[in-house]
Amino acid sequence: TDPVETPNQTTLAQECEWRTDIGIANDEHFTGASGEPGVFECMIPLHHVDLQDKLDRLINEAGLCDRSLASLAVEFVVYNGNAQILDRVAYTFSVNGAGSVLPSVSHSTIKLPQPQTASEGLVMGLGALYALQVFGYLWGEIKEIREEKQKANAKTIPAIITTLLNHFTDDLFNVLDVASIVISITSIILFAIFFTTTQTYDQERTLSEYLQYMADIAGSNNLYVRLSSINVLVIFLRLLKFFRTNPRMNKLNQTLYTASTDIFAFTVIFFLALVAFMAFAFVAFGSRVEQLSTIFG
Repeated sequence: TDPVETPNQTTLAQECEWRTDIGIANDEHFTGASGEPGVFECMIPLHHVDLQDKLDRLINEAGLCDRSLASLAVEFVVYNGNAQILDRVAYTFSVNGAGSVLPSVSHSTIKLPQPQTASEGLVMGLGALYALQVFGYLWGEIKEIREEKQKANAKTIPAIITTLLNHFTDDLFNVLDVASIVISITSIILFAIFFTTTQTYDQERTLSEYLQYMADIAGSNNLYVRLSSINVLVIFLRLLKFFRTNPRMNKLNQTLYTASTDIFAFTVIFFLALVAFMAFAFVAFGSRVEQLSTIFG
């Protein structure tokens, strides 16, 4: 809500800050009494009694809970100096258009890199070797495409496009190679940003700057982990490409290719069966079990 019209805003202003440039405040549908969107941002006490008292004051004195309330977010950040770990937990309570409260939680554990230690230095060295290998694969892929271009004598743009399409459609493993290279390069860039950002974790910041700093680190770390997980699966599938040079191991590729139609049919039926069970759980128990209250659980 707009703090200008609250009688105790001066007192609350000593503890809380009214922000109009972050979070849900940028949504024009959630505005204060004066029509200006915004959020309260403040530190919360550690003791549960003091916490309850502060929330009561925000709710009763500042009129926090009214029709303009969009969400309530509580973030906890713990730093373990012995293990060099930052742990961030964010609880968000969002209010939808129907007035229902939708809780959600986000948890991120961030290991701060320490290249000065022997173990971390070894990991960084292996990471550098992996980066060199990725760029080596990229150069090999470029050379392969150039050789196919020269064989096809492709000199015009349509001919070059046709050569590229044939390169990827004739061998689907080339698609996996490019996908793995792109994901790897993106992960390397994300790690470089993460590494440089975490080196300033102890820099003095305001509350708003620190919360945004932690949110950026957590988001970058989560994206890096997810991309790396996907890349591991892609690399595992790329191993089948190297089996083709061995007659014995190539039988695995031939078996998978021969059974591809049946495998696809089984996957579709299995997916439909899972969707049916999901719909059954939602309809039968959604009104009583919180985890099944939505179609996606």
